[in-house]
Amino acid sequence: MNFFAEELKKIMSCSKYSAMTSYISNAAFIRLDEELRAKIVCTHTQIYEQNDAVMLSIISRTHGEIDRLTVKFSDVWGMKHGYINDFAPYIYSSTSMGNEADWYGYKPTPSDYEALAAEIDKYMSVFEKTAVFNS
Repeated sequence: MNFFAEELKKIMSCSKYSAMTSYISNAAFIRLDEELRAKIVCTHTQIYEQNDAVMLSIISRTHGEIDRLTVKFSDVWGMKHGYINDFAPYIYSSTSMGNEADWYGYKPTPSDYEALAAEIDKYMSVFEKTAVFNS
């Protein structure tokens, strides 16, 4: 399992969907029901090789991708204090150094993983068949 899959596993171990999650390469796949799957990958929103978010996709087996949401780590965990400036947490990945990856300047705590899993759960629960919507 690579670094990204390991981090996704730490996040999803805090999720109510953990038992329905599989990991392939850099992605986590969650079975929501017979028709819908979710896919989660770490991604960058601004600078290449600075993965500062997770991208969540809802995929229909018959219609393909039906929705997508990007959740930045800083939106859930806040900005972190550096030596000079505050910064958004991110995973640095270097294709020039053999695809190595690690957290840069900040390592998430167990409560950080729980908070991110809670946001992911909220998003995915919108697509459950049992979801109730108020008009």
